[in-house]
Amino acid sequence: MDRLNYFEKKQNKKKSINLVPLINIIFLLLIFFMLSGTIAKKDLLKITPPKSKNSTSDIKKDIEITITRKNDIYINERLIELENTGTFLIKKYPDVAKKNILIRADLDASSHALVNTINILKKNNFTKISILTKTVK
Repeated sequence: MDRLNYFEKKQNKKKSINLVPLINIIFLLLIFFMLSGTIAKKDLLKITPPKSKNSTSDIKKDIEITITRKNDIYINERLIELENTGTFLIKKYPDVAKKNILIRADLDASSHALVNTINILKKNNFTKISILTKTVK
């Protein structure tokens, strides 16, 4: 009788699916895609650079100065007044001669803001200055 009850219990028992291997594979895939994927830095300040026939793609930058279409000046995405640009850079980067500066000026920004920014940089002994442009074919 005990034997008969054992077989009846075994037949009545429902079979369940083991989800542990599936969960392991999902986590491994998740880890793989997280490690192999690239994270693109999104520009917070949208600008349209001016066009140029000559351009280089390997510009090194330590400091990024952005001039928006409203002539606002941002240094590494921090709003700075034009008059305070030189003093801010000298305080923040004391070894000015070694720093590469990239200027991202909007096409609709006034040339006055760009020229004044470059003059302030030259006056404070910044010499490695590049201007971002869009290549025209």
